[in-house]
Amino acid sequence: MITEEKINKVLQEKIGILVNGIIEAMPIIPQAIYLVGGYGRGEGAWYEDEIGLHPYNDFDVAVITDNPLEHDKTEALRKQLAIAVDIKWIDIDYYSINTIGLLTPTIHNVDLLGGGALIYGKDVIKQNGLSLNPQEIGIQDLIILYWTRMWTFLGSWEGAFHQLNVEEARFFKNQMAKAVLAACDMRLVKMQKYTTSYRERARIVTEEFKEDTNLCELVEWAIKEKMRPSSSEMMVKHMESLYFRVKDLFIDSFAFAFGVDAKFFLDPGKTKHYYLRHTKLYLRHIYYLIRYRKSKVTRGQDVFYAMNYVFHANVRGAINTSYIKKASDLLMKHRFINTPVNSWDELRLLTANARNNV
Repeated sequence: MITEEKINKVLQEKIGILVNGIIEAMPIIPQAIYLVGGYGRGEGAWYEDEIGLHPYNDFDVAVITDNPLEHDKTEALRKQLAIAVDIKWIDIDYYSINTIGLLTPTIHNVDLLGGGALIYGKDVIKQNGLSLNPQEIGIQDLIILYWTRMWTFLGSWEGAFHQLNVEEARFFKNQMAKAVLAACDMRLVKMQKYTTSYRERARIVTEEFKEDTNLCELVEWAIKEKMRPSSSEMMVKHMESLYFRVKDLFIDSFAFAFGVDAKFFLDPGKTKHYYLRHTKLYLRHIYYLIRYRKSKVTRGQDVFYAMNYVFHANVRGAINTSYIKKASDLLMKHRFINTPVNSWDELRLLTANARNNV
């Protein structure tokens, strides 16, 4: 049985490994290290098996220093620590006191300043009175949520819909829970009621939309699944049903939050035009083309467009072959594949993998 006492004991052991590993790797001892995200808020995912208690998902770490590690060394450290603490992924971000004071209101930054736990050094965030107003989070975060959580619908299983074993089911359900909670975040940003706590977000959304029984059921399921991933197999009919229920909620939530401009994303053929219609975003695009290689920028954008085509290509089993062809052509353009792919199941995973490599 998972208890708070067990969680705290194991978490403190893993925090010790994290802190020691980061300090040993850094050229200068950092001023502070924060554990951010669910584990920093006491809302991390844990599951138990015959071996013991394990964290699930990832650790997000913020290091306050004027001397960050180079990218290659950070990648090596991240992988080394992930193995040492027995977790799938560790994110390590660096900030100086100056840069952290210049952060603007985004979901990521609000969570950093308001939802992190100090695990080493001085609490420089509190000492410097650093905070951000969640009500000022802008619509750009809705686009970020749309793109980043789309991966959950494309890369969370291999092959066609099928009966999932315990490990496959745990990962799939955890990813679907993430998508449900992202749908909550979209609604909360729109209503200017975003908060750092998963539980509080779920409470607000289920109260605000209490007449939407499907939403409330999914949110209540997601908050439990996110923090205590289940350890059971999943029948194919349940997998397929959950996938499309969550997908519909995700789309409805994006449409609710983004308003009339949601059509530019929910109709993949129009997505590119959204950026052309907004001067600020278009100028930012030009800036990136000038600063970075044009081929790299275009490659990344085309992968997102391909993901969007594949995401919308399957409507409860009805496949839009035109969308499949357009996504396949985009992947061929950038040599992710060499020949056309006509299978939604195959192309879904190929676009997810392409996203991981841009």
